[in-house]
Amino acid sequence: MAARVPPLAHRLVGRPDIADPAPNYARLCIPFVAATTLIDGTCEPDAFGAERLRDAGVHALAARVSVELDDNPDVNALWPQHFAIELADGRRWQRTIETPIGHPDNPLSRERHLAKFRTCWQLGGMTAERGERLIEMIDGLESQPDVRALAALLVRS
Repeated sequence: MAARVPPLAHRLVGRPDIADPAPNYARLCIPFVAATTLIDGTCEPDAFGAERLRDAGVHALAARVSVELDDNPDVNALWPQHFAIELADGRRWQRTIETPIGHPDNPLSRERHLAKFRTCWQLGGMTAERGERLIEMIDGLESQPDVRALAALLVRS
């Protein structure tokens, strides 16, 4: 797999994959994230847990991912990013990502946004009851008489 990215993206996430990386290193490593995504179909927060960070299969695939600087003249450019995969049978898959998922020009659907939020609150130790109450309060934020109740839901008890 080859990734061609603009200058700022290359500086921030163009680092090589390493064995047993720290979570913050892996999050900013195109080869690790690409390999995880190819294997799992997604790259969720649990991909950066200790066991997954040492997964030999992920690292074997990540070693086959090259990250190249594109010819974008803007040194602060993050997008677009270009990805190409050549399969063993010679077929080639290519995709250009103009804007990241979650960007105002490429927003998450409500369903996907809530799924991401639920995953994150579970990893952070929030109970489902508290998380659902938080969603309910945020959905009705304009009618909340006092936001202290919302803030209280965010404090670990």
